[in-house]
Amino acid sequence: MVYELKANPIIGVVGPDCSGKGTVAAYLRDQQRFECYSLSDMLREEADVRGLDRKTETLIALGRELRAEHGNSVLAQKALKKLKPNTRYAIESIRHPDEVRALQGKVKFTLVAVDAPLYDRWQRFNSRKREGEQISVEEFAERDRRAFYSPEEGGQQVGVCMTMAQHHIYNHAAVTAAELYSQVDKVLQRLERLGWDEYFLNIMDAVAKRGTCDRGMAGALIVKDRHILATGYVGSPSGLEHCDEKGHLMEGRINPDSSTSEHCIRTAHAEQNAFAQAAKHGADVRGATLYVGFEPCRDCTKLVINSGIERVVARKRYQKGELAREWLKKGGVTLEVLEDVVQGY
Repeated sequence: MVYELKANPIIGVVGPDCSGKGTVAAYLRDQQRFECYSLSDMLREEADVRGLDRKTETLIALGRELRAEHGNSVLAQKALKKLKPNTRYAIESIRHPDEVRALQGKVKFTLVAVDAPLYDRWQRFNSRKREGEQISVEEFAERDRRAFYSPEEGGQQVGVCMTMAQHHIYNHAAVTAAELYSQVDKVLQRLERLGWDEYFLNIMDAVAKRGTCDRGMAGALIVKDRHILATGYVGSPSGLEHCDEKGHLMEGRINPDSSTSEHCIRTAHAEQNAFAQAAKHGADVRGATLYVGFEPCRDCTKLVINSGIERVVARKRYQKGELAREWLKKGGVTLEVLEDVVQGY
């Protein structure tokens, strides 16, 4: 799936050599509709202009030279000049904290660190056979040390950048491509813009906190054309004592399966209060959506059907909701339960 993200974010990708930065960026490009830039590509372009080879050591030296001459953020500044409005971007191969700071100046920037064990990365380095490079693990470790933190002017400080990351992805040898992409998806989920259902359910959660019976801190929202028509929470009718003040008014019941249970009858359900508010203010709820914390009970289901509500969105299931589900289906009301979890109380 492609995630609906807040605005158009820039995701920075940082990590040591062969940790999987390019794979993460390619996934964002190919599966999530990101435009991708690599700061290493900026170096390769400069090397081509100067007639230099593209070996890693050549690019490292060139990067050090450019940072010393133009400032440590030079490659990030080059990338920023390429960015277009209303586009989501992934920028990888970040190697200095000043590059991070330059990118942080843009709204909606987040930094992701990708890491893997040194031995795994060394094997990946040799297997890619770029420009005929083949080095020992000791040589790779020394390169890694210099890239992790170099106090020299224009030197790399990948390790410092990784401490600035808001999200971390681990890509050791046993991690499959699907598992790596799943880690990326979790980052995107944190950045994802709320859908309308979750948006209204979050408002419903806030309404529920007004409840006056601690046995049923539930809320309800009636929404039509993305406008809230009425809200309701668990509470006593106007002018009567609340459970918070008087205590519960319990009544025993015999359930359809012959079991017995006790219920507090002092308060009206959140759905009932929402329908009462809609009626009081003359709101037409026909064709509207009802948002609730868990599936409505049988009594509230009758109100749902007769009011003309077309859709019920519940966060969880109700422990005795079988008959209500059957009635909603027969009444032509769509029921959507987001979590297959039974609400207990």
